[in-house]
Amino acid sequence: MKSGFVFAAALAAAAAFGAQPDAEGFVSLFNCRDLAGWVGATQNYGVETIKVKMAGTGEEKEMQVLACRPPQKDGKPMGGGNLCTEKEYENFILRFEFCMPENGNNGLGLRITDVNKDAAYHAMCELQLLDDGGSQYYDKDARKDKLHPYQYTGSVYGIVPAKRDNFNKQIW
Repeated sequence: MKSGFVFAAALAAAAAFGAQPDAEGFVSLFNCRDLAGWVGATQNYGVETIKVKMAGTGEEKEMQVLACRPPQKDGKPMGGGNLCTEKEYENFILRFEFCMPENGNNGLGLRITDVNKDAAYHAMCELQLLDDGGSQYYDKDARKDKLHPYQYTGSVYGIVPAKRDNFNKQIW
């Protein structure tokens, strides 16, 4: 079960809802206003405005982001469910940015065939998005990981581990 949430901004693919492509030919899948063009567990997602610290300059900037807001049970998230593009894509390049809260856990399922099934197990693959340094996943005192290497951010979940320690919290 996925818990926590991910902020995703600038989701883009080579073709999308008829929006105008940027200079590199990418079209945003996220309009920064609502969930138009998305299907699945839309009740658990929404658009939020957050302040982020920009890498390099340290400048704080407000951004409209796609946020996962999973339902709660006893104060703990129960999983956000799948949010998928309404349009299907054959060949594409996907660029995205994310900002992970403390102990957040989510993923990006690629080529999912059923929006009602867990993308981690019923998609072609899932790219893991996780707060690698969070107390749920890393024991700072023992300097020891609590998960398998293929379960950390950037990994193809359960298949290929990613290079570690290459993400800064709250910095875009």
